Amino acid sequence: MLLILLSFACRSDKSPVDTGEIVDCVPEDELCDAIDNDCDGVVDEEPVDGTAYYWDNDQDTFGSGEEEVACEVPLHSSPTNDDCDDGDSSVFPGASEVCDGVDNDCDGVVDPEDSEDAQTFYSDGDRDGYGAGEGSTSCEQPPDTSDVGGDCDDSDPSVYPGAPETWYDGVDADCAGDDDYDADADGEPSSDHGGADCVDDDPAILECRPEADCTHPSAADLESAQLNISTDLAFDDACAGWVSGIRSGTDYAYRLEPDGTSTTIVGYSNFNQQAIAVHPSSGNAVISHNDNSRMGLGIVAAGSTTVSDWVRGTLSNGSLWSTSYFNRTPGQLAWDSSGCIWAPGFVTDGSLSCVDDVSGVSTEHVTGLAHIEAVALDGSESPWFSVGADVYSLDVASGVTTLEHSAGGNVLSLAFDPWSGDLYLSTDNLELERVPADGTPASVWQTTAGASRIAISPDGYVVALALEFGSFEEWALPAY
Repeated sequence: MLLILLSFACRSDKSPVDTGEIVDCVPEDELCDAIDNDCDGVVDEEPVDGTAYYWDNDQDTFGSGEEEVACEVPLHSSPTNDDCDDGDSSVFPGASEVCDGVDNDCDGVVDPEDSEDAQTFYSDGDRDGYGAGEGSTSCEQPPDTSDVGGDCDDSDPSVYPGAPETWYDGVDADCAGDDDYDADADGEPSSDHGGADCVDDDPAILECRPEADCTHPSAADLESAQLNISTDLAFDDACAGWVSGIRSGTDYAYRLEPDGTSTTIVGYSNFNQQAIAVHPSSGNAVISHNDNSRMGLGIVAAGSTTVSDWVRGTLSNGSLWSTSYFNRTPGQLAWDSSGCIWAPGFVTDGSLSCVDDVSGVSTEHVTGLAHIEAVALDGSESPWFSVGADVYSLDVASGVTTLEHSAGGNVLSLAFDPWSGDLYLSTDNLELERVPADGTPASVWQTTAGASRIAISPDGYVVALALEFGSFEEWALPAY
């Protein structure tokens, strides 16, 4: 075989020029310049100025294996070789770690506690299925733990969220964090356990009537103690009942204590003692009387057994009673803590006057109305009074009267419940009406045996005196 050698000359840019002469190629570092710099017959392979890369078999942009260099990196390659599983595209540095037994983020830790789907487990010392404390996360549940927290007593298996609750045993069995003595969760504990709520299964009822420190004499005891014909009644703050009356010859009143002790209070001949009221703190009582021409008010001092002939005025007769001896003076009096004895018709019929309980001076505050029969004081000691079937309030400072209620019959007697503020009234159609202080509609509350005057005892009873029968009835006021 004839070997023909050709001769080439190298130019400065190293491009061979055919000169017909046989020359040698001078090897140099391979560069990315489309020239076979190292004279191995391959252009731009493993160039010294090339780019290093690693094969990315799972195409997750992270490579592995040995470094390679090229002028142009091939498709499906990566500049790094930190992929710990180049056959799984979900495994690469920075990947989200999940509980799958795989080191998803290539940090050398399999299923760490901060894995995305790691669960929080709580110590379950009493093994009731509910744990306590803040808990810790893990891909696998440790022994004696629960994935449900909130156990408020991890030493008692009967205490856990949602457990049956036994109220008033001092244990928050269901871990609700509520007061075990407040079953209706209205914020007020049961009255049987130090609170004021006597209806602890109704959240609308927060407070109930407080238990009184005295007990009034019963209606039966008041009736059996009366001396003859009773005309009015009142209670003092010790629950004693005061009853005025009429008796042939000399008139008497009496005071009946809660223990049944009765004290007779002697009046004057034919005084026809009608209305009676008790001062809110002194223990004195005032009685209206009408000895035909000797109309006035008498005082019973605390501890006294006689009625004084204290002050005189023109007391209008009551107009709503069928029997004449009930028509001698108005149906009611009221005595406030400032010293006013509120007397209907003390000057003229249709008037309401304040009689000073020291000087006896009378001042008219209401004039020009029809006959005023009943008067009572509300919780702020403002007078309320009746004219026929209508009930008015009086603003003493301004003198303004306001119609508050129209009853189903002529009003004979008024009484305020000092605890609730509700107004109770008796009418000549033998009904007791209740007018709630909260503005809800009034209603017929009870019916009476006869036309009655009423009083409210400190322990929460309405007591009615049916005048024409001389009988007493009583009803417990609502507890809330």
